[in-house]
Amino acid sequence: MEPQPLYVGDRVRTIVPIAELPVGVHGIIRAIFPLGDLYDVFFTEGIGLRIVPRNKLEQLRRSQDSTSVGST
Repeated sequence: MEPQPLYVGDRVRTIVPIAELPVGVHGIIRAIFPLGDLYDVFFTEGIGLRIVPRNKLEQLRRSQDSTSVGST
């Protein structure tokens, strides 16, 4: 089963070690390179931007706050 596509702005975390990135580092998708299934991810903790394959990332759950705004 293929992982769901990621979109610019999605929050992700690493699921395997990648060079100097340990497992579990959080980041935000900044750009998508569809031909190679690669994503430009801005990682927190001072790591900065890295290009990462999709199969090394896990999408974090989106906040439920955005779906409940305006509902009564």
